Amino acid sequence: MAAPDLGRDLANLDGGGLRESLSDIPNFVGDGCAPTANASRAAIGRVGIIAQDMYMTNAEGQQSLFGTKQPQVYQFPGNLQTIAALQAAVVTGVPAGSTGPLGTVTDKPIRMGVTNPAGGPNSITTPGNGYPDVANEAFQTLYPNASKPVTTYVPDASGFLGAGGTAGQLYDSYAFYDYVVDVNSLVPGANVGFLKLAENVSPLPRDRVYMNYSYFNNALLGDMRQDVNRFTPGLEKTFYDGWTSIEVRTPFASTYANSQFVDPNDPCGLTDGQAVEFGNMSVIFKSIIALGQTWAWSGGMQVALPTAGDTIVRSAPGGQTLVRVNNDSVRLMPFSGLIWAPNDRWYSQTLLQLDTATNGNPAYLGFPGSATIPPGGLAQVGKLQYPTFLYLSFSGGYWLYKNDRGRLTGFSPIAELHVNQALQGSDVLDGPNYQLGNNYGVISLVNGVVGANWEWGKRSTLTAAYVTPLGGGVDRWFDGEARLFYNWRFGPQSNLTRAQF
Repeated sequence: MAAPDLGRDLANLDGGGLRESLSDIPNFVGDGCAPTANASRAAIGRVGIIAQDMYMTNAEGQQSLFGTKQPQVYQFPGNLQTIAALQAAVVTGVPAGSTGPLGTVTDKPIRMGVTNPAGGPNSITTPGNGYPDVANEAFQTLYPNASKPVTTYVPDASGFLGAGGTAGQLYDSYAFYDYVVDVNSLVPGANVGFLKLAENVSPLPRDRVYMNYSYFNNALLGDMRQDVNRFTPGLEKTFYDGWTSIEVRTPFASTYANSQFVDPNDPCGLTDGQAVEFGNMSVIFKSIIALGQTWAWSGGMQVALPTAGDTIVRSAPGGQTLVRVNNDSVRLMPFSGLIWAPNDRWYSQTLLQLDTATNGNPAYLGFPGSATIPPGGLAQVGKLQYPTFLYLSFSGGYWLYKNDRGRLTGFSPIAELHVNQALQGSDVLDGPNYQLGNNYGVISLVNGVVGANWEWGKRSTLTAAYVTPLGGGVDRWFDGEARLFYNWRFGPQSNLTRAQF
C-alpha cells in the first residue's frame, strides 16, 4: 500500500467560500493584438530641371521668367538639392557632380510665374507645362519598378538665381521634383504588436511565471502581409495576502525590422521581414475591489512603455534617412474585470479596458530636403498618435475532467469573444512629398477564440488555442492565429491559492 501523500491531501482541503469556488477558473486566452503597420509614402529621389538664360518679364501685370533655351533634367548631388543650398554655394548652371542630362523639355518658349522678384526659395510657382512629364520620364528610368509612384513639384525647394548667385539681368531657374512611393512606415512597436490585458491573464492576482507564443498568419503590415512569430515571457507577483499583484510582460517577435531601406529597383515597402525585434513592454498593477461567494470584481492599470526601437526608413542600406519615427509614446490602459463561477465546473469572466496614449511619437522627414532642412538632416513634421481603443473580452468554459490525484489533474475547453473598438480614426501626417500613416477610418476588430487548458499537478498549466477574425478588410489584421501558453505557479499551493490563470 502506497504511503499517503500528505502534501497533496493538505492542498486538496476544501476551504469553501470565494476563493475555493473560483480556484479552477482558467485564464483568458486573448486574441493576440496582432502586429500591424501604417501604409505610408515618402520621396525616394529628387531631380532638378534647369532653365538657363531667362529674362524677367511683366506681361499682363504678372511677373514671370521667360526663356527660349531647352531646359534639361539632372540629378544633383545630395548637398545641392534645394535652391537655398545652390544659392549658399553660389552655383549657377549645372552643379559639379550632377548626373545627366536625364531628359530635355522641348516646349518653347518657357514661361513660369514668379512670386519673389529677388529669387531664392519659393520664388517660382508654376514651372513650364512640359516639366512634370519630363521629370516623370526621368524617374521612370531611374526607378523602373517603383510602387504607385507620383511625381510631385516641390515649390519650397525650387526657385531662380541671378548670374553669379545675385540678382542680375539673366537668370537660371531650378525646378525640383520628388518621386513619392509606398514605404510602409511602421508605428514603433507595432511590428511586434501591442499587448492588452486579456493575454493569458486572470482578473484575480496570481503568483506565476509564464511564456506566451503566438503565430500570426498573414498579419496586416500596412499594404503588405507577413507571418509573424511572437514570444512573451512574463512574471506576476502578489502582495498583501494575494489582494494585489504586479506583472511585467516583455514581448519580442520575428517580424519586420524596425529599420528598413527602400530598394531602388523595387521600392514597394518594407525590405527586411525576418528580424527579431523587441516590443513595448508592459507593467500591470491589479487589485481585488470586491468579493462574493461565487464572484470577484477587480481593477487596475496597465502601463505600456516605449521600449521598442525607433522606426527608420533609409534610402539604401546604411544610406540617408528618409523617415524616422521616435518611440516616445507611453500608453495608459485602465481596466476592470469580473469573474464568476456558480459551481466547480462552470466558469466565466469579463474584461473591459481603455487604451489611450499620453503623448505621440515624433515623426521626422530627412529627405528630400527643404530650405529649412540641412543636407542629410532631419526636420520634425509632426507627431503620430496611435488611436484610442476600447477592449471588451468575454470568456467561458467547463471542466470536463478533474482528478486531484492524477498526473493530469484537469482538462477544460474554453471559448472567447474579443471586441477591439477604436474610438477615433488613424492619425495621418501628410505634405506635398510624404504621407506618414493611412486613415483606415474607425477600426473595429472582432475575434473569436476556441481552445483548451491542461493542468498537471498543482503548479503547471498548458493552454492551446486558435483565434479567427470575424471581420474583413482593414478590420482583419490577420487570417488566423495559433496560441500556446505555459504557466508555472510558485509560492504555497492549495485550493485557496491554486487557479488556472
